[in-house]
Amino acid sequence: MVEAAAIAFAKSSAIFVGKKVAETVISYVVNKALDRLPLENEDLKTKLKSKLSKTQAMLYGITLQEIQDNQGLVEWLWQFRDAIQEAEDALDELDFFDLEKVCNRKAESSSSLVPKFMRLQLSVSSNNSNSSRKNLKNALMRLESVFDDAANFRVVTGHGLHTSPQRNEGRIQDTTNRNETTRVLATPVFGRQKEKDEIIEWLGVEAPGRDSKLSVCAIVGGGGMGKTSLAQLVCQDKKVQDHFGDMIIWVHVPKRFEPVVLVARMLESINRNRVTASSLDILQLDLTKELVTKRFLLVLDDAWEDGENELWGQFLSPLRNIIAPMGGRILLTTRMGSVADAVKRQMPSNEYKCVVLGGLDHRDIMQILNHHVPPNEDLELRSVAEWIVHNLEGCPFVAKVIGQYLRDNTDHSNWNDFLNKKVCHLDDIAPRVMEMLRLSYEDLTSEVQLCFQYCSIFPSHYKFRMEELTEMWVSSGLILQSTKGNSGQEKIAREHFNILLKKSFFSLIPRELHPDPSTDYYVMHDLIYELSCLVSSEEFSTFKVTKCNTADVSERVRHLYIEGINSEAINVISKSKYLRTLIIANEEWPLKAGLADNLKKAMKGITSLRLLKFDGHGWFDINDAIAELKHLRYICMSATNKSNLNKLFKLFHLEVLKLLKIEGEEQASVSDLCNLANLQKLYLPKPALSRVPHIGRLTNLRELNGLSVKKEEGHKISELKDLKNLRKVFVFDVENVSNCSEASLAELSNKNDMELLSLEWSNQHNRINERILDTVVPYKRIRHLRISGYKGVLPPLWIRRKVLTKLVRLKIVGCPKWDDLPSFASLSSLKHVLLEDLPNLKCIGGPDGDGLPPFLVTLVVKECLELLNLPHLPYSLKHLGINKVGISCLPTSSQMALQNVSTVDPQLCSLHVDSCPNLLSFGSCIVEEQHYKALTSLKVIGCSMLEKLPSEEHFRRISTMESIEILQCQSLSTLGGLGALASLKILKIQQCTHLTATSSGIPVAPAMRSSLVLDTLEIDDHLLLLQNPFRNFCLTRRLVSNGSEMLELPQEWLLQNSSQLEHIEINNANLLRSLPSTMDTLHSLRSLVLCNAPLLETLPAMPPNLWALQISGCCTRLKVGCKTNGSEWEKILPIHKVDIN
Repeated sequence: MVEAAAIAFAKSSAIFVGKKVAETVISYVVNKALDRLPLENEDLKTKLKSKLSKTQAMLYGITLQEIQDNQGLVEWLWQFRDAIQEAEDALDELDFFDLEKVCNRKAESSSSLVPKFMRLQLSVSSNNSNSSRKNLKNALMRLESVFDDAANFRVVTGHGLHTSPQRNEGRIQDTTNRNETTRVLATPVFGRQKEKDEIIEWLGVEAPGRDSKLSVCAIVGGGGMGKTSLAQLVCQDKKVQDHFGDMIIWVHVPKRFEPVVLVARMLESINRNRVTASSLDILQLDLTKELVTKRFLLVLDDAWEDGENELWGQFLSPLRNIIAPMGGRILLTTRMGSVADAVKRQMPSNEYKCVVLGGLDHRDIMQILNHHVPPNEDLELRSVAEWIVHNLEGCPFVAKVIGQYLRDNTDHSNWNDFLNKKVCHLDDIAPRVMEMLRLSYEDLTSEVQLCFQYCSIFPSHYKFRMEELTEMWVSSGLILQSTKGNSGQEKIAREHFNILLKKSFFSLIPRELHPDPSTDYYVMHDLIYELSCLVSSEEFSTFKVTKCNTADVSERVRHLYIEGINSEAINVISKSKYLRTLIIANEEWPLKAGLADNLKKAMKGITSLRLLKFDGHGWFDINDAIAELKHLRYICMSATNKSNLNKLFKLFHLEVLKLLKIEGEEQASVSDLCNLANLQKLYLPKPALSRVPHIGRLTNLRELNGLSVKKEEGHKISELKDLKNLRKVFVFDVENVSNCSEASLAELSNKNDMELLSLEWSNQHNRINERILDTVVPYKRIRHLRISGYKGVLPPLWIRRKVLTKLVRLKIVGCPKWDDLPSFASLSSLKHVLLEDLPNLKCIGGPDGDGLPPFLVTLVVKECLELLNLPHLPYSLKHLGINKVGISCLPTSSQMALQNVSTVDPQLCSLHVDSCPNLLSFGSCIVEEQHYKALTSLKVIGCSMLEKLPSEEHFRRISTMESIEILQCQSLSTLGGLGALASLKILKIQQCTHLTATSSGIPVAPAMRSSLVLDTLEIDDHLLLLQNPFRNFCLTRRLVSNGSEMLELPQEWLLQNSSQLEHIEINNANLLRSLPSTMDTLHSLRSLVLCNAPLLETLPAMPPNLWALQISGCCTRLKVGCKTNGSEWEKILPIHKVDIN
């Protein structure tokens, strides 16, 4: 019942959101429709205008509670929305035929060969327009009927009229149920030691000589991630209490952010007396007197204010002016990055810090679970508990709630529910978890809420790209019409996405070394995804053929995602006549007999469709069915064929066309593509796109993935001249530009919306006129530039002269004659640089070594073997990739990149070095300088001359290192001080043959137990376990080894790690004859995998808690012995999952 009530409330909320959006749509649709009605319908116009204002007033007055209580009102709201959509479609159809007439007239004026046919086409268009006007009239009459029903509701319910919208949406009021927090910890905190130490270091409790200025640290994380608990943990620390004494001030921030209330609460916390003054000036004066002679720590817990930056200014300004002996410290907790950004804008950069909380380690989550549910000796329950932990994705609040529930419910079925159901479908858990998340959702405007609901149609863990998702929102009709047309709508959509991102509804997938921000992917945390499903109405649905239940999809569905294709899926499409979005992902090919034909029939009935996306296989011979969907704005197909392709070019509303693969594209007819006057984004395979003549006639184009320059008319670079709104363009075969005059006709420097320009030369050209590239000058504020395959000697003048001052991303590939690049030190906006296949490059910048931008984030250098030195690295750098570069040592950091480097924390988190044949050692490099502070990932691959890793002294200082991979470094003889890394979780050492060869004759020092808790150790030589630092490991969770020469498992090492060892995997165990007799002492072992073990004939007594056993390539004797009542049967009987073959 609890679950049903929660779902009912969520569905009512979703309908309420739809109602709020409809309020703003109705006036636009009705007024536009009335303008298109003929004069003889004046009476209908008068009636609708009169009833419109009354219906709007009623809509404005409908409350969420009324929607919950009145099912009849819900039904009327759906009828209202259906009527509005019908009117929209009729209007859209009229616009379609208007566009068709314009197209036919253009064709008639440009051709005298078929005038009779053209006149016939115009006649057909005229008849269609008359039919559409009748459809519009009928739609408006239906809308009038719905308006009349609204009047009946006012009579029956006594509903009051409102002359203006009641707009309190998008800001949570203080009446919302929020628990007041204090500085006292109610429960133990597990994990977060790293973040706690980082904050205590920022507080300066161990550095009394620090400055006396105000400093702010924001703790940002999603709901339930432990922000408040971390702040409480810091406040409970003895060093912090000794340092700040009684001036640790804890204030729970009201949702309605008012500086006067906040200052009053601070004074009450300090004096323990109620404040009577109400003037902000007086209160701030009193606060200044209290703080001026004291060091203080102010904790502002659970802040939500991100809209009015001047409010933060009013609050922070007096505090910034206080000169205390130690200075003030403000610790702010918030679930929204936008709040942290609002505060950051009020503070100098060196007086602001941000700590972002991710999910906890699975061990910490298990500790939380065990705190509430004491460890159970029941093997199955313990195994289920481990799977529950893995499914929680590190959220401590959910672990706590689940632990409290399971404590009193030890029945196996209750525990298994957590593996088979989503959290939002668990009666006793969902209300508490979803209430915590719902606060964030209710803080959104109805328009942003609708966009968030749209995300529920995609599968969980779906990787979103911002550009793709915002295109879908616009094309599907979620973004309201703008006076600036589609470009204005896209801007609004991007703003909505950024709101969701800053409020932690999306998380950026770490992107490491790809320097193209447009390829960033975002995901929704499992709980956020479940929230999106919960708050979505029947307007949004997903259908999976593996879980066939057509009843789950309402006939009212507007936006539908289908996984797979079968007859049930096609039935769902057939009954969904209101569909605006249809996305089908299908991997099966070919389609079963008859499915393709049935799919085409079903598609012809979804005439309201705006967006169509086909992923996967099976989309051939379907173009003729798509061509009948006149309202389409967006088509994306992973593959199609040439059959009836030209029919798609008569969908005159089309704004986005993406055909990633066209079977038979060399013969595909693309001549009519320029009919699509509204087309704004065009992505076709190069062979097809290169045959489109006069692409410059598509004057609304904003993104073009390929202009193949030819010397013939209609294919010259001058086709870009009239594309005034161009934002992204890829230009191929630039060598075919005849001269500078032709190049200048493209007028690239005048395209003020240009963000991305890619210039590519083919491999066939030899002679180059370098003045041509100097003439192709991009717009000076362009953000992304790519140059590929250019065989000139020098970079263009506009790069050497640093004209592009707003450049964010620079990619230079395959320019074999360039031997140096200019310094980029003056390009403060440049964040991402990729240099690839520059075989003669010897220098970047001047001899001073400061050739890189001061705020660079990503640097990737590949295939530059003549480049012996890299410039100094700025502190802002996060990702460094070096592949096939001639350096002998890694670069050092720049001390001049930032004016006050001592106040800036280094950002470098990933360092990947691959196939650098001259690299001998790390030497005096970034790893041995201040850059180590943020380093989390180190990969060194194929560096055949590298002999050693950094020393223990340097590795010990790297407190953040979590992953190290060393592969194919044949000369490596020592791992240096690798064992000193305190936070290492993943260690992979393979094909470093010299490590074991050199150690065989060297005496090994006595083993010293290491405190390192290692998640995964992956090696290809088991002998490594006999030497340092491996022999010291005793807390390893997973061991993966290539056992090609392994005669037996390393028994002593296994016993040493038995308290933590959960998984053993031996690949290619072709010499392994037996398992240790002590296997039954490995109480923590859950899974054992042996691949290719032909000599293994018997098993010892197995670990008591082993859950999964997999042995492949085993001998017949073992396979037979493991069958029922066989010689090994008793040993494997307790194991839950056994696979021996």
